[in-house]
Amino acid sequence: MHFQSTSLIAAFVGLFASAQATIFLGNNFDNNIAWINGENACSGKVISKRDVNPCGRPFRLSNGRTYTVNGCGGTLFILNEDGSFNSLCQFQRADGGCGVDQNWACF
Repeated sequence: MHFQSTSLIAAFVGLFASAQATIFLGNNFDNNIAWINGENACSGKVISKRDVNPCGRPFRLSNGRTYTVNGCGGTLFILNEDGSFNSLCQFQRADGGCGVDQNWACF
């Protein structure tokens, strides 16, 4: 019984776990890019060309992890490389500097 309770608690926590770092999504003149909060947007990683849908395209950030943006045309969210949920994205415009426009914050 103890194993079942522990397993249920672990599953529940995993289901509602949130991202440990905010991922910003934005664009520059040429590309859709992503970067981690606290890092310089100028060193953001390219997801796709600006005129190409960024959803479903894997990208690796400076923490060594790979993610995908999903939900284009609706509610944006981030999935981890293994397909598990990472975070929901909220529209949040800001000037990232160096020609980068931040459009979304995912946390």
